Amino acid sequence: MDTDVGLTVGALLLGTLITAVGYGITTTQTYMYRSRFPQDPWFIRWTVWTLLALDTTHIVFSWHLVYHYVVLNFGNHAALERVAWSFSATIVITAIITTIVHCFYARRILILGNRRRLVPALILVLSVVRLALGFLACAQIITLKTFQRVQHDTLATVVVGLGSGTLADCVITTTLVYLLRTHKSQFSPGYVDESLTGRSTAVRTPKPDIALASYIGSLNSTLDRIVYWTVNNGVLTSVVGVAFLVTQFSHMPANMVFIALHLLLSKRLTRERRTTTDTVSTRRKSRSAR
Repeated sequence: MDTDVGLTVGALLLGTLITAVGYGITTTQTYMYRSRFPQDPWFIRWTVWTLLALDTTHIVFSWHLVYHYVVLNFGNHAALERVAWSFSATIVITAIITTIVHCFYARRILILGNRRRLVPALILVLSVVRLALGFLACAQIITLKTFQRVQHDTLATVVVGLGSGTLADCVITTTLVYLLRTHKSQFSPGYVDESLTGRSTAVRTPKPDIALASYIGSLNSTLDRIVYWTVNNGVLTSVVGVAFLVTQFSHMPANMVFIALHLLLSKRLTRERRTTTDTVSTRRKSRSAR
């Protein structure tokens, strides 16, 4: 059987290199976060460090994938038809990262939505489905052993699992954009809502207040940035997920493109989470300094 090296180890190598760059960015952001926001709530700091630990584990498994196919099995085309155990491990790690990120956003939506629980509950249900099917897919891949059988026998598990994660991303993106836009519309030079500014009472001014107007402008600018990153990250994560499904089940011969795309999924989610954390923490720090 002829093997296209570009679609197998070539795609895997490129995917791992891009993943390593994403890991470097995440590590730098985490270090900067530690230096800039040491007073953040414990659960946010715990989430940041947990995601970094999971991201580190994920990149180690990614490197093992490359080492397994490029070094240990150099020139062995038959090995390209068998799934390395480290790929199964990356599936579990990605599912755990996805669940943690979704839980973080579910909490943000709960706070922004005045404690209304319907949408956060939906996100949590979809995340649990994503997590459970991630573990199931890992078990199936370990049992099936070859890429041909994996592509044939895991279709339902992978489609439902990634589909639930993608649906959760869409719900999160749509809900956050709506809530943030709604909150932004509440700001005017004459009114500031206490639930958004952290002040003890609403502030009403009968005439323009330069300091207040500056504060509102800064707050609206922060909301615009959050909306921008929410939409972009949500769309990009969904696109990578769909591309993964298409390449895995397109019956491309000896294809490892889908593995490369799957490795990128966790980096998209981790970067999405870190960007939002930095923006919110910056706003919190600025507000506490007033």
